Amino acid sequence: MLKRASGSASDWESWANEHGWRYTAPAPHLAGRFLPDLARRETQEDYLWSVDGTQDDLEFVAFQRRLDRKVKGGVKKTVDWDDHLAVHLPGVVRADLRAMEPAAAFASLGGSLAGRYDFSWHGEDWVLGSGQRPAPVEVERTLRQISSQLALAPAEIWERKPTT
Repeated sequence: MLKRASGSASDWESWANEHGWRYTAPAPHLAGRFLPDLARRETQEDYLWSVDGTQDDLEFVAFQRRLDRKVKGGVKKTVDWDDHLAVHLPGVVRADLRAMEPAAAFASLGGSLAGRYDFSWHGEDWVLGSGQRPAPVEVERTLRQISSQLALAPAEIWERKPTT
């Protein structure tokens, strides 16, 4: 079954503008940055939009990707829509915590990543969420949740802080 996004591009653009964040549509610059490049002869991958910004000192990128598959006669058929939220953490999380899924790592520290995203680690200092068609307000809620939990986390969770 084809899943569609809940918010229109104009909803995301308005939300970004209200917060002083950058909205880009289309967003081909994201190809290969967070997700494996799926561009094959029979599949076309399009990044429809992205919102880049900082919320509570956390850098993030919210974006939507659409996959089209060419069927007989070269006609395109949309096979999936993916909504994602990438969050840059303020340091490198300890290896023992990175060995767990992010939700389990947060839970082990008394927190939660409950919400509309399934998170995975992306490199040493990013988490990448795949969402269930979130609206802009849900992205903001998730960012605030992560930020507040990181603020309460013990300093020992960090293997090292960034040097930038």
